[in-house]
Amino acid sequence: MLETILGDILIHDGTGADAYYSPPFGRGGESAVFTIEVTVRQGAPTLVFEVEHKNAEGTSWSSAGSTSVSSTGVATLEVSTLKEELRLKFTFSTIVAGHFVHIIVPAPMWLPF
Repeated sequence: MLETILGDILIHDGTGADAYYSPPFGRGGESAVFTIEVTVRQGAPTLVFEVEHKNAEGTSWSSAGSTSVSSTGVATLEVSTLKEELRLKFTFSTIVAGHFVHIIVPAPMWLPF
């Protein structure tokens, strides 16, 4: 999901706040800038884009940062003090069945500090 060419479509099924997750991946620096591009929106969904992290020996994920996207275009999220393993989490803050977004998520820009 991090290096998609055509993007991904996330559809809300209308039954709560079920999340879409990326596969876990290792950090490339202690801080990073994540980018998400919303190219299409059906309805008026607000997408919550979150970076979760944990250490290798950890058993639960915690939030490193999040942002909400309520229009088409590019949004960025800068996070720091990252743990060893990361994953991306996408949820909808509005609950309407059939609303969807098409997203492109390029690889993060890793920062050494």
